[in-house]
Amino acid sequence: MNKTYSINDLERISSIKAHTIRIWEKRYNLLSPRRTDTNIRLYTEQDLKKLLMVVVLYKKGMRISEIARLTFTRLQELVLDMKIPSEAQSTIIEQLMLGVTDFNQKFIDDIIIKEIINTGIEHTFEKTIYPFLRKVELLWLTDIISGLHYDFAFNQISRFLWQNLKFTPVTYYDQHYIAIVPPGSHTMPILIYSSFVLNKHKNKITLIGPTNDITELISSKKFLRDSFLTVYNPLHNPFYNKLLESGHKIVIIDLAGESEFLGDRPNLRVIDNIYLVK
Repeated sequence: MNKTYSINDLERISSIKAHTIRIWEKRYNLLSPRRTDTNIRLYTEQDLKKLLMVVVLYKKGMRISEIARLTFTRLQELVLDMKIPSEAQSTIIEQLMLGVTDFNQKFIDDIIIKEIINTGIEHTFEKTIYPFLRKVELLWLTDIISGLHYDFAFNQISRFLWQNLKFTPVTYYDQHYIAIVPPGSHTMPILIYSSFVLNKHKNKITLIGPTNDITELISSKKFLRDSFLTVYNPLHNPFYNKLLESGHKIVIIDLAGESEFLGDRPNLRVIDNIYLVK
């Protein structure tokens, strides 16, 4: 059975208010959801992908009236044309995409290792790994690659970073961060690298990763004075809200600028640049 989404689901995922989505539907015929017998809107995954592409262009300053006239294919083209890297970096990213297409773990590892040797880990993450992951997201969003390739790419980068980044045991530290992400959020590569950067600045890291139930974690006396580090993904707002309600200091990495939905909280710090996490 194909997955369907409510208008509230679309609001949580896209950070566009349900009221605004209704207006866009009525005024511009942006989406055409089917309705249940009780008149509840139901949206398909294709509807969700279209809305997310619309949001990408809308946030870049394009008028909604212009966006609404575009075909799905044209939306795909415009989204894929955004943030084109330099020719040299583009070649490396295309090589990584070839490795994903062929499910070739060694090929991907060899490319990244060569880049790290040539340019260092910081440059490799900023100019190659993160743009590559964003491209994978856009290619999945525009139906060019499958969910299987999407999962493979993120899992392989997570594995590579976990195996190759060297964390230093810290006896005396400024802060202790508990690093977690929602399960299935495809944010582990950024969590691992952010944890690595924090560790370099003499912070203690307990890297837990994906966790299904955070209730026990946030109520544990062991972590009572510690901060939580996580990475934002709009599909998992209930996870972040539960974290924030705990009263702990929460640091959220949001490189794509999508976390407005969480609002301002006294115990929340949102970081849009990994190197500002210290």
